[in-house]
Amino acid sequence: QAASKLTELYSRDYLVNPKINVTLLSYAKRRFSILGQVNRPGSIDMPDNSPEGIDLLEAIALAGGYTRIASPERITVRRHDASGDQIFKVNAKRFTKGKGGGFLIEPGDTINVGESIF
Repeated sequence: QAASKLTELYSRDYLVNPKINVTLLSYAKRRFSILGQVNRPGSIDMPDNSPEGIDLLEAIALAGGYTRIASPERITVRRHDASGDQIFKVNAKRFTKGKGGGFLIEPGDTINVGESIF
């Protein structure tokens, strides 16, 4: 699509019958961040085979799983979109017991796994 659009634009005013090739040299990795009570907090690349995003439990697994003092009931996910920031409070324990369909983590999301009170 990029090549055809550039061909159209250049042939309009500049060149006669231009031949344009577009090559993608690299692309931005799709990443999410995970903080708090996980074994490897930080910024993590999304798997290439997940164009829409990944399940919250998969994201936690990619971060090395929960620490000993993690509270799966106290997870927040911050998502930024055109309308601003959205904060979701998620109880991941419900997903592990088969109650609920999971929570989709999208590129750019920030997950914070809370600490257990006890």
